[in-house]
Amino acid sequence: MSQAWLRYARRLAEIPQVALSNWMETAATPSVNTAFYALRMYHQAFAEFVAELVTAARLEPIQETKARLLTGLMMDALAPANFLPA
Repeated sequence: MSQAWLRYARRLAEIPQVALSNWMETAATPSVNTAFYALRMYHQAFAEFVAELVTAARLEPIQETKARLLTGLMMDALAPANFLPA
């Protein structure tokens, strides 16, 4: 489980650099929102971390399937695109 935390921390540390480089590349394109891009990356990193935690729990197959379903639904419900103003 400590490896999952380290990978998650590394992903979080990489996000500002990637978002900044994305912003510099797409500065002429007003349709690209760098803040939302970074938010999506944070969400994806957390979703991958949660999936790694389910794997690290070493559940029985049926319980692991249920845990993956629940965490997948939770991550989908918390996706940044669900909260965009219309």
